[in-house]
Amino acid sequence: MPSRHAGSEAERRALNAYINLLRCTETVTADTCRHLADAGLTVGQFGTLEALYHLGPLCQRDIGRK
Repeated sequence: MPSRHAGSEAERRALNAYINLLRCTETVTADTCRHLADAGLTVGQFGTLEALYHLGPLCQRDIGRK
């Protein structure tokens, strides 16, 4: 659904592209959360595991900063 923004054609196209990207992001995020939940993980837990995988052993403080 196109926006009703009264700007120039370029602005309307940019806004519509941005809206479509946001919708795609929401879809991918929902799908990712569903897969993680099936594995018994939250997004935060997965982020922690990913940081440990890529960076090696870290203390909790360093993980929190990531």
